[in-house]
Amino acid sequence: MTEVKKMVHHGRNIALFRNVKKYNQSGLVKLLGNKWDQKKISDLEMEAEIDETILKEIAPLLGVEVDVLKEFKSNEAGNNFYNYFQTNNGQIGGNPYGTVNFNPIEKILSFTSAR
Repeated sequence: MTEVKKMVHHGRNIALFRNVKKYNQSGLVKLLGNKWDQKKISDLEMEAEIDETILKEIAPLLGVEVDVLKEFKSNEAGNNFYNYFQTNNGQIGGNPYGTVNFNPIEKILSFTSAR
């Protein structure tokens, strides 16, 4: 049986790390300079394989190494991420507000006995 090797999509990785840094495409354009525009970034993010010189230019702006953009598989990271969040978190009853232990009658009695 042959194993299918999943291709790393460089453009998706750029988009992913751009979103992590909370940059939109035009924000990344401002960082890259005059030779870039929003359309070029959009086209770049659709490419599966991107030239290493472009990755070297973009990686520092996104705060990652070039190898991360070249080798990061977002679907595997998502699988790992989602395994930590379960609906069974030990809370019984599903009350998100906790238990209220306030008795108004006791408060009224404490006011009247203080006189």
